[in-house]
Parts: sequence; structure tokens; C-alpha cells
Amino acid sequence: MRSLWENRTVRGLGIIALIALVIVVLQLEATLAALFLLMRIAFFLAIAYFVFLVWRERRADIGAWSTRAQVVFYGAAGVALLDLAQFFVVSLAGLNALAFFLVLAGCGYAMWKVWRDRHTYSWQHGGNHVSPVDPLLLRCAPTTASCLSAGQAGLRRRMLA
Repeated sequence: MRSLWENRTVRGLGIIALIALVIVVLQLEATLAALFLLMRIAFFLAIAYFVFLVWRERRADIGAWSTRAQVVFYGAAGVALLDLAQFFVVSLAGLNALAFFLVLAGCGYAMWKVWRDRHTYSWQHGGNHVSPVDPLLLRCAPTTASCLSAGQAGLRRRMLA
């Protein structure tokens, strides 16, 4: 028996079985349900607090976005928050669970897409990826190309061609 109890898996399952036995013998199912409800509420509040901290850290960046991007981002965040609140209030099963996950995935995709569009620092130009600094090179006069590095001058020639 000693070697069986030294096995971590068996010991963990034994502890869980002992806790379940105490709950059944002392008829603590109602107390356990109340604790589970309190833990769900605490988890929801922890998620909301984390989202608030992320928003507070990035609100200056988000404030510089276009109005459309802000509306889409905050709208998706609000719908996701309402979707999570619905999850914590009503138990999900069947089509309700499918709708919950589809709405949450849609909100996550919308927020990711807006975030990605606002944090992509390159654009397509004739098949080349050009950094935001390179348009300054296009304003240079052709006579100043000698002061550019070889890579910058080559890029400028490809863009002007």
C-alpha cells in the first residue's frame, strides 16, 4: 500500500475522493453550489479587471485610431463582455453553447483585425514591402541619392522604376 500511496496520481485521486466523501456525508452540496457561484462571479470580475488594465495601458494608442476603428474595437469588446456575462448567468448547452462560442470568436476576430490593421507598419508598393520611413526617400532629389546608403538607394531606384 505504501508504494501505491507514493504514486502522485493515486494520491491526488484519493484526496479528491476523500473531499467528495466529506461533502456527501455532511450534505454540503448547497454550500458547494454557493461557493461555485461565488467563484464564477470572482472569475468574471478578474477577467473584467484584466481587460480594464489592458485598456488603461493602451487607451492613448486606441484614442489615436480612426472613429470607425474605435467603434468596431469597443463594440466588439462590449459584445464579448455581454456574451461572457450571459455565460456566467445562464448555463450553456446545445445551440446556446454554439452561439456563445461563435459570438465570442467573432468578437475576438473583429478586435484582432482592427488591432492588426492599426499596428501594421508596412504597405504594398509594386510587390515590395516598404517601411513608413521610405516615403521620405521618394521626396529626395535624384542628385542626393549619393548620400543614401547602397540599400536605400537601390530601394529608391526600384520604387521609382
